[in-house]
Amino acid sequence: MDKTNIPKAYDAKQVEDKIYSAWEKSGLFNPDNAPDRDKRKESFSIVLPLPNVTGTLHLGHAAMLAIEDIMTRYARLQGKDTLWIPGTDHAAIATQTKVEKLLMKEGMEDPRKELGREKFLQRVDKFAQESHDTIVNQVRKMGASIDWSREAFTLDETRTTAVLTVFKKMYDDGLIYRGHRIVNWCPRCHSTLADDEVEYKEAQGKMYTFKYSHDFPFTIASTRPETKLGDTAVAVHPDDKRYKEFVGQEIETEFCGQPIKLKIIADKAVDPELGTGALGVTPAHSHIDADMAAQHDLETVQVIDEDGNIVSYTWDFGDGEFAYIDNPVHIFTENGSYDVKLTVCDNTDLCDSVILNIFVNKPPIAVVNISEMVILLGDVISFDASESYDIDGEVEFFYWNFDDGFTSNQATVDHEFRNSG
Repeated sequence: MDKTNIPKAYDAKQVEDKIYSAWEKSGLFNPDNAPDRDKRKESFSIVLPLPNVTGTLHLGHAAMLAIEDIMTRYARLQGKDTLWIPGTDHAAIATQTKVEKLLMKEGMEDPRKELGREKFLQRVDKFAQESHDTIVNQVRKMGASIDWSREAFTLDETRTTAVLTVFKKMYDDGLIYRGHRIVNWCPRCHSTLADDEVEYKEAQGKMYTFKYSHDFPFTIASTRPETKLGDTAVAVHPDDKRYKEFVGQEIETEFCGQPIKLKIIADKAVDPELGTGALGVTPAHSHIDADMAAQHDLETVQVIDEDGNIVSYTWDFGDGEFAYIDNPVHIFTENGSYDVKLTVCDNTDLCDSVILNIFVNKPPIAVVNISEMVILLGDVISFDASESYDIDGEVEFFYWNFDDGFTSNQATVDHEFRNSG
């Protein structure tokens, strides 16, 4: 451009790319290259909030980059040893679903199944790389003074080794263990979901009443007849006089052609006004029932698999077929409806499947040992994890309301923890 001939309109492409290229070539975004580094006694370091490789950056990212760039450049001007670390996040289920949607537009019905794991991951890698390149170019266009020599990807070899190493150390230290847990399970995503990854929708549910057999002493109420072969107990309220004589008994009978053993238990979680006040306990398919099972030492029998199908049993329903709640067999009697909140998958914009509560046992999942974790935390920040604390006027124990929970989901696009036996 002629210095004496200033163009009427500012052309960023003619100016800003050259400036940023010169900044990068200088190497001064890397604090290791600072000529006066030995004189910089204070440090300033931040990590870029990692963008997901699911597409492109938006206005929120632009605002974040501007603010963090101001902070970083100001720290350099103050003479601090300054580092701004970049990276991108593989985003697990979000990226997986994004690629599934693209493949479905190409005509596939079930991309993961049709392609197989390895070919599907190849398509994910291709998409993630293209998205990464777009994101990095956008960050550069923003003029961010980032040390690109330290760029990382959450699924690269170094980060994967770090994750596996930390999990192994946590396991060795007793902070996590392999166990069986009832979880929120999406039959489409084939993954566990945290409570904040589900949403609730109002729906009309149906109440059914039945007896396990003709000689069973009383009638049971159920909202989920499809799980009844997984019942290992019948729960009643401790104050319900109708069932006091049965509490503590174990009844063996035959239900739909299968032997079934039921323990009659008393539990305050039961609402005596709901249905008949006697509810089948299915530990493998209800968080509440799983808690009852732990308290009363009940067996767990899974009757719904990871695809949302009934586990194959030889069930004898006479002239009826046990397929769906909306098509109950003759042994169930419909007794009215009630308002219910359906739990649905909110993890991706592709999925709104009804969430199942299922008992994961193949293989055991990684579970956080909350009590050990809190004790360790207490050692770090100097508080006694066994003492109570005044929180907003209420005295509470720090961790008593936390259960040991699973550590991650089972997305295809994620760190792979192989079963080491």
